Amino acid sequence: MSTVTTRSVGAGRFSRILSGADALAREQRNALVLLAGCLCTLLPHLWFLPTWIGALALGLLALRGGLTLANRPPLPKWPLFGLAGVAAWGIWTQFGTLIGREAGVASLVLLTGAKLLEMRARRDLFVTVFLCFFLLFTQFLYGQTIPIFLLGLVAVVVLVFALTLFHAGSLPVRSLRLSLTDSFKMLLIAAPLALVVFYLFPRAASPLWGVPQAGQQARTGLSDSMSPGDVTRLAQNDAVVMRVEFPGRIPPNAQRYFRGPVLTNFDGRTWRPDTSFRAMRPIAPPAPGEGVTPLAQTITLEPQQTPWLFALEHPVTLPDIAVRSLSLSGDGLIFTGQPMNERVRYTVSSDASGVWQPGDNLDTNGVLRQRFTSLPAGFNPRSMEWALALRNRLGIDLADPQPFINAILGQIREQPYRYTLEPPALGRNSVDEFFFDTRAGFCEHYAQAFVVLMRALDFPARVVTGYQGGEVNPVDGVLLVRQRDAHAWAEVWFAGRGWVRVDPTAAVAPSRVESGFGSVFPERVGGALGGLKTPDWFNRLRNWADALDTAWSIWVVNYGGQTQRDLLGKLGIEDLDWQKILLWLLGLGTAAMTLIWWLTRPRLPKPDEATRLMRTLRSTFEREGLAPEPAEPLSIWRKRVSGQLDARRLALLDRTLAAIERALYAPLSAAEQGAAYREAQVGLRSLARKPR
Repeated sequence: MSTVTTRSVGAGRFSRILSGADALAREQRNALVLLAGCLCTLLPHLWFLPTWIGALALGLLALRGGLTLANRPPLPKWPLFGLAGVAAWGIWTQFGTLIGREAGVASLVLLTGAKLLEMRARRDLFVTVFLCFFLLFTQFLYGQTIPIFLLGLVAVVVLVFALTLFHAGSLPVRSLRLSLTDSFKMLLIAAPLALVVFYLFPRAASPLWGVPQAGQQARTGLSDSMSPGDVTRLAQNDAVVMRVEFPGRIPPNAQRYFRGPVLTNFDGRTWRPDTSFRAMRPIAPPAPGEGVTPLAQTITLEPQQTPWLFALEHPVTLPDIAVRSLSLSGDGLIFTGQPMNERVRYTVSSDASGVWQPGDNLDTNGVLRQRFTSLPAGFNPRSMEWALALRNRLGIDLADPQPFINAILGQIREQPYRYTLEPPALGRNSVDEFFFDTRAGFCEHYAQAFVVLMRALDFPARVVTGYQGGEVNPVDGVLLVRQRDAHAWAEVWFAGRGWVRVDPTAAVAPSRVESGFGSVFPERVGGALGGLKTPDWFNRLRNWADALDTAWSIWVVNYGGQTQRDLLGKLGIEDLDWQKILLWLLGLGTAAMTLIWWLTRPRLPKPDEATRLMRTLRSTFEREGLAPEPAEPLSIWRKRVSGQLDARRLALLDRTLAAIERALYAPLSAAEQGAAYREAQVGLRSLARKPR
């Protein structure tokens, strides 16, 4: 019985707070709304900040909520000073500094929580709200995705809601619904102006300020080295790496090789890129091959922690983005000079023929040729012997590698090799164990073994990593390339031609190259677990979500530059000079403000039928000085003017007044009431006519 009583009392107190029954209840209600806004502001940061900072911030909010519900005074100053000292020490220990993005945002989060605990005056409420507004901006330093935007939008609504309640002050009870309605009205008023400025204001080529970006916040992806198992681990990841749009037809799966790091140096276990000046020096993008039409593509690349951009091999133009240092290396990789820790959108054209013709000529440069044929001593002896036996058996011109390529690929096709995501572990002589014993591996195992055998045959060869394939989103026709599409293939030098792509994976799993990852491992596609196929409705929902994210990236996150120029061109602004932009901003801004004024102008309530009849009655007799007083009953007014009207008008007035009273007070149906109003209107028009 006591439990029920306690619960009912607690529920009654909470209802009293929400209703704002008195001044104390209103203060508690406003503080709870502010706490809700602070919570919405802090939620996005919990995904990026260390766990202890998020837990401490939520604990401070909970403590403030408890003090508010219990009507307890704020904490004294000395515990807050101690808390600030402990928080500063923790942030310094965590980040090694008190400035920078992570440390600065963490400090701001904890300061917001501490400010809640010391709120005493009305001024503190407004300071906390504005602190939360500033904290809202910092969440976009980590990410600009749709969920983060929606959380920020909810936080803005709740904070404006809190401001509306604060400005009501000590007014009588103001319902939460009315304040929330006013908040939405203010935000709707601001929305048109915000959209006009967002889409028309000229965009700078680079941000107006720079904030150091932490590499650990970027998504994991291909690295600049490869050991057995590295690419296989990426195949377990369903995250989107890039979205590719083609202005015309989408190339077939077998041509979708997105070039990444080129690996030349091999120590027997790990492949690494050539970091010599020759390989790293910038070169001019080569012209496309004879009879080859460059393939244009617009790529939206998700955040990476690597200083390169992906493109269909081989790029013949450089992307149109502003970065510190954009160049094409001698290995055909697009370098940016800085880690790409933000989503970036760029356009590039490629020669998709599979032949790379750089300025270096291995036919005449023996030193360079030696670099691409070298192998570490003491590794993989059986592979060396097999290659020597193959060379002796074929006995053909060593200047043409094609017969040897055919022999190696034929070995893979004819022997019981398997393409698997779960290959056996390999030891010191990894190529020997894979090629002769386990015969089971992923693309990296086949590419590595192929390159080692070609080098053992004294043909220049190297490993290329990147992504291959992808899937077309049926909703918007955009090609989605995911981490599971990570791939490794090989390049072999052909005299007089250059580097030619050879994909050994096509020998063991042709469908992987021709149809994509999902054709070989359908159980890994679409988030399938335990070999169970995901429902069609889930795949459709995911496609719509990907299409929405692509549109969000184009029109919001990466809006600017060429996208803005295209939009302004459709509006008749061909060049981005400040005069035209200013005129458009003034014109659309004026139109938006006029529309806002028209929609929000004060409107007098529309008079009802009875009010209109009384106005007509008053104006009819006002010219004769016989109009009824504002609060005068009609029966008394009729007696007062009856001596001044002739018999005809007095009889007409009686019928009209009877119709008015019947319409106002008689229990009539809607149709009968309408008839009474019409009769009264006819009578008033007759009274207004002067006698002939």
